[in-house]
Amino acid sequence: MQAKVLLESAPAAPAQDARTALSRLGVGPYNGDALAIEGLARAQSLSPEFTQALVDYFTDLSALRALPKVRSRRRRRR
Repeated sequence: MQAKVLLESAPAAPAQDARTALSRLGVGPYNGDALAIEGLARAQSLSPEFTQALVDYFTDLSALRALPKVRSRRRRRR
């Protein structure tokens, strides 16, 4: 969700604006979140439609975490 907000707020120079926004939050340049957001910002500058589809996919994928865990049924060998 944070990535989507930062991506939408930085249309002109996405990578630099994302980096600036993250540095204001006190996030370092080698932080995993910072690298992911910068990568998404650069991808958005190349292909906004693809990047939006990718973010939507990850949003849908994260919803699977809310599903209850299923125990596997193993057959006993005789």
